[in-house]
Amino acid sequence: MAQLRSKRMAIVLQLAERAEQDAAEKLALAREQLGGDEQQLDQLQSYRQDYISRINAKVGAQSVQQMLSDRSFVGQLEQAVEAQQHKVRQTQQNYQQHLHLWQQAYHKRSNIEELINRMRDAESQEAEKRLQKELDELSSLSHQRRG
Repeated sequence: MAQLRSKRMAIVLQLAERAEQDAAEKLALAREQLGGDEQQLDQLQSYRQDYISRINAKVGAQSVQQMLSDRSFVGQLEQAVEAQQHKVRQTQQNYQQHLHLWQQAYHKRSNIEELINRMRDAESQEAEKRLQKELDELSSLSHQRRG
């Protein structure tokens, strides 16, 4: 007997499930990367703020050379913060791309499952019709033999 269409679609569903799982794993990695980059940005901003606060507390009690050195270091911190902000924006975009890919894979798998369920329902209805037809034929033959 020929294999039912819904059974043949099982391999397609398995492939879609694998693709969805792969997309989910990549999404999780992208989210982890984004979290790490955001944490690093927070730490840089906090360190910069603490350093500026310490400099402001020492105003007047330091040499011109020390003031220039502090100003230079604050400039480097600003550059580091800007670079990290850029990196966070990039990892946010990467995360959004992976989220979109996972959503596509999820919807594809879900649609395939719905299709298979509709196929099973149709196959079940068709089997019921065949069974009813066979029963009707047997009943008809039984009536013909009696009559």
